[in-house]
Amino acid sequence: MPITNRGVYEARELALTRMQTEASQVGATGIVGVSWSVHNFVWGEHATEFFATGTAIRKPSDGRRMTAPTFTLAFDT
Repeated sequence: MPITNRGVYEARELALTRMQTEASQVGATGIVGVSWSVHNFVWGEHATEFFATGTAIRKPSDGRRMTAPTFTLAFDT
């Protein structure tokens, strides 16, 4: 793998690893809604930013099963 691609790969993995570490620190058992973005900056030919976000979730500690969330939007007609 060329050095430029290797650096990009490592940066992406680092961003995702940091997100997983932060979720683990708050007791999460998973992450949902994960998205990431990549930004290249004009001020630096080799400057690239990876930004990963998601929502940390955890299973209830008492063994309950959660039902799937639902959303109902009523229209006044």
